Amino acid sequence: MDDHQDRKSTFQPQVVKKREKDISDIDQKIIFMYDKGKATRQISETIEDIYGFEATEDFIFVVTGKIFP
Repeated sequence: MDDHQDRKSTFQPQVVKKREKDISDIDQKIIFMYDKGKATRQISETIEDIYGFEATEDFIFVVTGKIFP
């Protein structure tokens, strides 16, 4: 089977579960780290270390901008 195909629907995403679009839990974690004084670069590196996906500094800025204009 091709790695990019999942005909039997066996793939389970790690960050956002199947059929879910809400990643607000990640948003909350980002905001918590930002509120504790972590820089966007540090938050980005922490998210990548923990969850295994790249959260760019621009993404971190967008998330924190929702709460801290």
